[in-house]
Amino acid sequence: MEKTKLDLACVQTAVSTREASLITALTSRKDALVTAWGTPDAAARKSALKGAWSAYKVSRKAAWKTFKETVKSNCRVTDLGDDAGQGDGE
Repeated sequence: MEKTKLDLACVQTAVSTREASLITALTSRKDALVTAWGTPDAAARKSALKGAWSAYKVSRKAAWKTFKETVKSNCRVTDLGDDAGQGDGE
């Protein structure tokens, strides 16, 4: 598709939404890790740490998946180029 047919405002909104979701995921991870490290019981702490990282990875992947789906289906972007990101690849 021609570059002139891209819905740039749509892409801007998708990027803003993705970044806000990633910030939320990082903040949630930080809070969960701080709480986990305050847990005196080693087994409970280990479980809480694992849960914090797992939830972060799920949130991060969801943010990238939503972004990619949105720009391709709503914004008429066929190639994300440099903004394809590796954030969802882990």
